[in-house]
Amino acid sequence: MVQPFEEPEAYLAKDIRDRLTPDMIVRYCDALEIRPFDQSYYGSHSLLVTNANINPWVEVATETLSEAQARLDIQIQW
Repeated sequence: MVQPFEEPEAYLAKDIRDRLTPDMIVRYCDALEIRPFDQSYYGSHSLLVTNANINPWVEVATETLSEAQARLDIQIQW
């Protein structure tokens, strides 16, 4: 379901990179009260996970952090 803040006309752009631009992400996050570029938003305990081996042209499975931790038997104590 399209959210009120979305710009669905952009999803029809010929170039894939124009369908969800960095500026759109900022506006979408702002509408959701998420501040991804504000370091204080994350608090004192945070983790950024990146994977340079992911090919953006190949569909990959997604999972929540909890699902990944369970699958990999990772236990984090705070």
